[in-house]
Amino acid sequence: MAWTVEMAKDAETTFALGLLDTVRERGFAVANAIMDAGYDNGPIHDGCMDRGICPVTPLRQTTGVARGDHKPRVCEHGEWTFARTDYKRQATKWRCPTGECHQSRCGSRPTGCTR
Repeated sequence: MAWTVEMAKDAETTFALGLLDTVRERGFAVANAIMDAGYDNGPIHDGCMDRGICPVTPLRQTTGVARGDHKPRVCEHGEWTFARTDYKRQATKWRCPTGECHQSRCGSRPTGCTR
């Protein structure tokens, strides 16, 4: 599909998006980019999303991950479950186990949310 040969000292994140562009130019339909944790950063995620590609990476052990920011919300009814992906807004949707708490009514964090 596409490749490049670089020095070991060169960060792969500097040419990863260009490789995705090259693959597309060669006629391949790229829907997902599965990468290692080194690609778990904003520019790679944003670049993939701008191209309509879903980035799939393991989480790097950042302060936010240690804090649990990546985990589903928890309300008085329990842990929220994944509902769907909203590709237009580039966001995921989550649902209260009973359906009583609504994210849209309560802003980004529902009442009683403990994370």
